[in-house]
Amino acid sequence: MPVQIDPIVARYADNIPEGRVEPWINSHSAKGFHLIEWKDKEPWYWFDRKTAGYPQVNYVGKLVLRGGNWTKIDDKTPRDVYNREVGREETAQTPAGNVVRRAVLNRSEPFAEYLEISMQQVHGNPKKGTIYTITSVFATTIDGGELVGAVKETTPSFELTQANLLVELEKISKESGVAIVTTEQCKTGEGMPGFAWGEDQKLVDFLKKRGDVSEPKVPILPGPENHRLSTNPETPFSERAEAEFYIINPLREQGNVTERKIYG
Repeated sequence: MPVQIDPIVARYADNIPEGRVEPWINSHSAKGFHLIEWKDKEPWYWFDRKTAGYPQVNYVGKLVLRGGNWTKIDDKTPRDVYNREVGREETAQTPAGNVVRRAVLNRSEPFAEYLEISMQQVHGNPKKGTIYTITSVFATTIDGGELVGAVKETTPSFELTQANLLVELEKISKESGVAIVTTEQCKTGEGMPGFAWGEDQKLVDFLKKRGDVSEPKVPILPGPENHRLSTNPETPFSERAEAEFYIINPLREQGNVTERKIYG
C-alpha cells in the first residue's frame, strides 16, 4: 500500500510554480552524515566539498553530505542509493577505505527526509530554475581508532590531526573535495565553512537530535529551504506516492535515464 504523500510535498504539488509542469521534483537523493567517533574527544563530521566544474556555481567550495542521486533501477530504496554511492567497492582500495565501506554498510541508521528547494539565484546555474529535491538522510558511525589504525597500515608515520586526516580522506573520496568539521566548531561557529543545499540546516537538526550540541552556532546560508518531512528514509521507491512527481524516475523510465541530466 503506497504511503501517503507528506503534507508539505502535497502543498507544493498543489502550487506548482509558474512555468513548471508535472513532474516537478528534480531528483531523490540519499546522503549521510559521517561521524568519526573518538574515545578521548567529541566526534568529527566528514563532509564532501563541491569543486570547480560543479554546474551550481554558487555552491562551489561549499560542503555537502556524502551521497548521491537515485538514477538506477536496481536501487529499490534510498538506502540502496546511499550504499552504492558511498559504500561501493571502489572505496575499499585501501585499508582505510575498507573501514569506511564497512561502516556505511553496517553502521548506518536512517535519520530523516527533507524537501530541499533552491532558487536559481541561490544555486547559480542559469540553465536551471528552482530546483526541488527530496533527500533521504542517514547517519554513519566510523570508529576513529579503527580508521587511524587502517591509515597507519599504509602510512606508518601518520599522526592524527585534522589536516593529516583530510589528506587520507581525499584518497577515499576521489570524486570531490573533503572537509572535517569538529563538534567544537559546531558549538562556537569558529572556522565553520559554508554549506550547499541547506545541509547546514540539516546539521543543526542532527546535532540537536543527537544531543551533541544544544545550541549549534552553524552559520546558515540564506536562500536554500529545507522542509523536514514525515516520511521514512527506508521506504522503497515503489511505495512512495510522491514518486510520480520525480523528473528522474528509473521505475517509470525502466532505467533509461542515460540522456537525462540531473543536477547532482
